[in-house]
Amino acid sequence: MRRRVTACYVAVNCDDGRVAGFYTLSAAQVCLRQLQKKLPRYPVVPAVRIGRLAVERRFQGRGLGAGLLVDALFRAINADIAAYTAIVDAKDDRAAAFYRHHGFLDLDPDQRILFIPLARLIETSERKK
Repeated sequence: MRRRVTACYVAVNCDDGRVAGFYTLSAAQVCLRQLQKKLPRYPVVPAVRIGRLAVERRFQGRGLGAGLLVDALFRAINADIAAYTAIVDAKDDRAAAFYRHHGFLDLDPDQRILFIPLARLIETSERKK
């Protein structure tokens, strides 16, 4: 964080002030070859990397992970600098399943890298209004 490579967001337990969960956000880029979409003719598109999303064991199974993910995506959508997608590097198959459950798609299944187009999230939220 001191070198401004990532920003960390923390959920704190109101009862005892302990960390219940956290995630990091950082700038990233994705090669257009990987996305195969009709996008501007740049070799890469901007992305937001959601990293190290974790929930303390006592708080797992209560929806905090999903809440942290929603908060991260909300921040990515509402950032002053545009990004095409959010990407994650799932640490294991269980984590990859969590992200798929929340609408992420495989970018590189062999390395468990997943993405979700931010415009799709914006469209979905506008339809729900």
